Amino acid sequence: MLQKNSDSEQIKLIEPLEEESTNQVSTKPQDEKENGAKKQIEELTQKLQAWNRQYYELAQPEVSDEVYDACLITLKELEKQYPRLALPDSPTQKVGTKVASKFVKVNHQKKMLSLENVFGDQELEKWVNRLPEEAREFVCELKIDGVSISLVYDLKSQEESKKGKFARAVTRGDGLTGEDVTENVKTIKSIPQIISQEIPSLGDSFEVRGEIFMTYSNFQELASRENFANPRNATSGSLKLLDSKITAERNLSIFVYAVFFKDHSTASGSLFPGILDNSQTHFENLQKLESMNFTVNPNYRLCKSLDEVKSFCAEWNLKRKELDYPTDGVVIKVNSLRQQEELGETSKYPRWAVAYKFPAEEVETRIESIEIEVGRTGALTPVANVLPVQLAGSTVSRASLHNADQIQSLDVRIGDFVRIRKAGEIIPEIVEVVLDKRNPNSQPFEFPTKCPSCGTPVEKTEEEVAIRCSNVKGCPAQIQRKIEHWASKDAMNLKGLGESIIQQLLQKGLIVNIADLYQLTKDQLLSLEGFKDKSAENVLLAIQDSKKRSMERLIFGLGIKHIGLQAARLLAVRFHSLSQLANATTPEFTELDGIGDTMANEIVSCFADADMQFLTSQLEEVGVKTDFSDELRRSAEDEAMSKVLAGKIFVITGSFDRPRSEIEQMILRAGGKASSSVSKKTNYVLCGEDAGSKLTKAEELGVQIISLKEFLQML
Repeated sequence: MLQKNSDSEQIKLIEPLEEESTNQVSTKPQDEKENGAKKQIEELTQKLQAWNRQYYELAQPEVSDEVYDACLITLKELEKQYPRLALPDSPTQKVGTKVASKFVKVNHQKKMLSLENVFGDQELEKWVNRLPEEAREFVCELKIDGVSISLVYDLKSQEESKKGKFARAVTRGDGLTGEDVTENVKTIKSIPQIISQEIPSLGDSFEVRGEIFMTYSNFQELASRENFANPRNATSGSLKLLDSKITAERNLSIFVYAVFFKDHSTASGSLFPGILDNSQTHFENLQKLESMNFTVNPNYRLCKSLDEVKSFCAEWNLKRKELDYPTDGVVIKVNSLRQQEELGETSKYPRWAVAYKFPAEEVETRIESIEIEVGRTGALTPVANVLPVQLAGSTVSRASLHNADQIQSLDVRIGDFVRIRKAGEIIPEIVEVVLDKRNPNSQPFEFPTKCPSCGTPVEKTEEEVAIRCSNVKGCPAQIQRKIEHWASKDAMNLKGLGESIIQQLLQKGLIVNIADLYQLTKDQLLSLEGFKDKSAENVLLAIQDSKKRSMERLIFGLGIKHIGLQAARLLAVRFHSLSQLANATTPEFTELDGIGDTMANEIVSCFADADMQFLTSQLEEVGVKTDFSDELRRSAEDEAMSKVLAGKIFVITGSFDRPRSEIEQMILRAGGKASSSVSKKTNYVLCGEDAGSKLTKAEELGVQIISLKEFLQML
């Protein structure tokens, strides 16, 4: 079970309940155990699902990998003890999360599975021992911390210019359905755009799978301009941009690790691993992919025993620091393709592969000082300034101490030697104090009783761990953080308006609140340090562009306490303007799944405040869009359109007066599926001029044949 504090992110794990003895006479203790297990399973399932949404949809991991993995293991153990209590939507049985609606959804021809994690040599040995003896030859590859992708190549196109071309890129999504991000993936220079060599045994198409990632060096350059937590977040965000030109500027990379062909000897035309050029093993496939100009991670190795696998894992746990890309473990795969097929898979994992997770890297350094930062909601957060040290691919000079309770729990003092790590490979945090190196004259750290920014006495409630400054309207630090939040990427995305620029604007009296940003002039910006004509023009353009941001980003940007991006989306769907939102009541908010009493009360209190009312009226006056009725109506129409052809399978044949890709997109947007071959499952064959064998096959099977005009009438 999880106990989580919203401010401190402190997590406690409660061990799974022990099974009752079957010799127990009374059933009451067993009932109590089951009730406790049921509650734990429900709470863990809910938490893990929420964390999955944060990780896969928003690219904003809420907790570290260690916490997530520990909770998932606890849930697995509980479900093993009480299988009938397992929920149908359990995270132990699902891959990723649902697909967002911004891109066209595409069904995978073969499910994109996740990998089961093992921690340490003992768990690795247990996994190996479950395999038959003949399957115990392995290929070890570095586990890249990026975004899984499927690349499809069309080998049998009727148009000669398209034969062998890279046709589509689809994200993993929930494992069954992903998002079409083809245009963005085309910007990755190392992906072959065409298969030039003849490979007749591959059939109509073949699929290559890999991991898209961002190098540390490219991430550091991007992080100087954009607000991303780590390379994986930056990669995910870059793939979901609506402008592929911006994606191209991000310099993404890819390593491929698997290939599948379509087996037309079976009725289903299933996908199987292999290239069929005499390949019998995964190792041969990797070599073949390299010869076809795909980029395979060079650090893979054929291991013929468990000891060799352990040696590879231990070696790269140390050497990973030398790499310019993020890796958090080793993927271990059974080498024989025949054995892979025989071992099969569960609903979530292949039985022939596993991910060996590296322990979080820790280094020792010394605390030079402890600063207290004041956030936009007034929370005082302690941050340790440490002697700069290399950690997980970057130089770390600051580490989070979370809150006053954490300082007291660790007994952290200025001058202490400490061990730090990156929680989830992202945020540097202090793990422990090296007590035998402590100066005997050191003094415990005293948390301030007054706000370091405005001098107001701080407050602490029983419900929260956070200590806050109550001077909400007059604290300079809170005012600056609120403006920074409005300008942030997930809110109004005012590119070029970073912390130092906003600080200068406030110090010079050029702005007082967020509405003042929309009154800035070029001359005012040029008066600031570091600005020239072009940079000033770019900032003014970004400010103007932000006036038409979506309602969810506007709500999020206002910085209402407890209202994150996900809650802002719920509110945007329910209320079609800022005015409707401001006039809504607490019951109207709490009827929304995901909005609780505390959040509802904060929203009502926020919009009842005279300063907020004045601010929203100012935003309207300067032209910021606050009425979204038309936009949401169009969104509803798009949603309705997505159900018109739900579940219908189309095959397109012949030539048309518009690109075939455009017709395919129309089918997909309407909820249908575009297939490449005619079968009994095909609902319609969309026939153009000079149709060939597919038309003949459709007539033989009695499949309904329609023209483009009839198809458009269906829509």
